[in-house]
Amino acid sequence: MPKVTAVAETAPKLADDVFACIRAEDVMLSGHASVGASARNHLTGRVIAIEPDGPIERVTIDCGFELVAAITRQSREELALGPGSTVAAAIKATAIHVVPKI
Repeated sequence: MPKVTAVAETAPKLADDVFACIRAEDVMLSGHASVGASARNHLTGRVIAIEPDGPIERVTIDCGFELVAAITRQSREELALGPGSTVAAAIKATAIHVVPKI
């Protein structure tokens, strides 16, 4: 499973089980990995599904875990995304919410 960097108010102990919660609106997609961007998390994955959701489309990516990105139809068309496409996802560390497993 890929490692992600998050900013948490209290740092969990290494042995703590946590959920990393990521809003689909906070996931940025591109055709290639970003270099020099401020986002701490860069993941490469394969598109496994695209579902329309009103004015946006939800793109599900397999990057070692399932990640969903909410993008505009125009963005999906410009990136030429479809099932099986390789895509790079970027997520800021401040956008990942760490919640302990109970």
